[in-house]
Amino acid sequence: MRKPHIIPSFFLHSHARNMKFLLLFVIILLAGHVISQISYLKIAPFLINTLHTKVGAAVIVLISYDESVTALNNTIPSKTRPCRS
Repeated sequence: MRKPHIIPSFFLHSHARNMKFLLLFVIILLAGHVISQISYLKIAPFLINTLHTKVGAAVIVLISYDESVTALNNTIPSKTRPCRS
């Protein structure tokens, strides 16, 4: 007695194009995710230093004219209250 196939062969032949598309889609999706995760590790310091810290320091300088604020690495230390390490 023959064992029954889990997926009939006529189904595989009639839907081969759709299965190729699905497999290619999953491969591209996973590759994009891996590339995104690796590139985020390289981009994160730029995002934190430039877009958050430096822009935040510039906004503080615009709001309060008398206080001089500078961006130091990932922090914004104040002249009146030193930053604790």
